[in-house]
Amino acid sequence: MATSSAGVFNASKLAIIFALVCSLYLFRDIWLPSTPTTPVHATATSTPQSSPPAETELTLNHTVPVQDAANCLNAPGADRVMIVLKTGASEIYEKLPTHLITLFRCTHHYLIFSDLPQTYSDYQIHDALATVSDTYKNDHEDFEFYRKLQKYHREGQDVSKLKGDKGWNLDKWKFLPMMHESYRLASPDVDWFVYIEADTSVSWTNLLQFLGRMDPKKPLYLGAQNVVGPTTFAHGGSGFIISRAAVKKMEDRRKKMSARKYDDRWELSTSLSCCGDEVVARALMEVDVELTPSWPRLQGERVHTLDWTGKHWCTPAITWHHVTPSQVDSMWRFQNEWVKKNVSLL
Repeated sequence: MATSSAGVFNASKLAIIFALVCSLYLFRDIWLPSTPTTPVHATATSTPQSSPPAETELTLNHTVPVQDAANCLNAPGADRVMIVLKTGASEIYEKLPTHLITLFRCTHHYLIFSDLPQTYSDYQIHDALATVSDTYKNDHEDFEFYRKLQKYHREGQDVSKLKGDKGWNLDKWKFLPMMHESYRLASPDVDWFVYIEADTSVSWTNLLQFLGRMDPKKPLYLGAQNVVGPTTFAHGGSGFIISRAAVKKMEDRRKKMSARKYDDRWELSTSLSCCGDEVVARALMEVDVELTPSWPRLQGERVHTLDWTGKHWCTPAITWHHVTPSQVDSMWRFQNEWVKKNVSLL
């Protein structure tokens, strides 16, 4: 009788152990640590499989293609465009985040330039003024704001309090150095450099279709035409586009003269000019690249300030200017909804 009881007891124990083992196996996903199949964010040292490989830590910044963003990353021509955003340290925390979660989710190649070298989360912010000679940075009145910005940053003060404090005088100095640096850092795959500002909104769909009809092997300079004196130039806030062939002509001249001699000459010219975008046009005209007027595709209005007459009505808008972060987001969401309903590819 005792032997029979022991046998029943042992069988019961074996059944309990078997049930526990089965439970552990069946519910292993709950208790075992797992590796997420899609990373939340890719840094310079960790590139997701669906993104192109990074040539250098400085060349490409990537955001992970998830859901709808995967389609816009794979749109025809998306891998041939570099977005170059110009901003300022006093406004960066207000205006940059919206671009990172909208336009930059669709771009394989982008760079961010400011007046202070920073790291925003995992995104490197380049100092557009790093190569400007110390003669100007240390003594010129336009750099008073720059010197104050560096002081605030060293002391750990809130640089956003400097917003509006003569930042415009400094802004014109960023254009040409930013162009030289973006060309230097760009992947050989980049055909187009698209320069925008922090308060510029871009229709990625319209931009890619527009550039798809252009030949990047031709020296092209595209933008909303503006005039200062004898110079017709692309308005910076509306965004402007330069083909690799056009930038190369300028960079070849700079190399031939030597970078320092070339930069010294154009720094003097910048000091005497009102506007950095006007200086860009003259530097390009020097190598026989003239503006191809692209207004009103590239234009400086907002949706509610446009006059909506016949001169605009049948032209697709690629950029808007003076937009708030909430307006950038609203237009981005509107575009995405329109694409889902009307375009099979994007």
